[in-house]
Amino acid sequence: RFLAGDWSKLHAEAEVAGLSWDAIIAAEAIYRPETYADLAALMDRCLAPAGVAWFAGKRFYFGCGGGTASFASFLRDRGFRVDTEVAIEDGRSNVREILRVVREGHL
Repeated sequence: RFLAGDWSKLHAEAEVAGLSWDAIIAAEAIYRPETYADLAALMDRCLAPAGVAWFAGKRFYFGCGGGTASFASFLRDRGFRVDTEVAIEDGRSNVREILRVVREGHL
């Protein structure tokens, strides 16, 4: 099932419907740190125990304060394991990364 929209509204909808996913995929979703808590709550509610989430984004979003580095740190502090699966560095633009997120204790 595909869902899109505001993280806090999706969390409420997922809670009511009892949804759980084996995979969560998002791109350009982590540029504003004030959304991290809603996104982490959604993953905590909806990511299956052995599920995997992938987030693609820039290491730093200048002017917004977010990015893969701060998002990874935020999630680690909340019990998720976060690894950088891919880093794309061309030497001319911002570093782009794909983060792999699982619940702590899962590979």
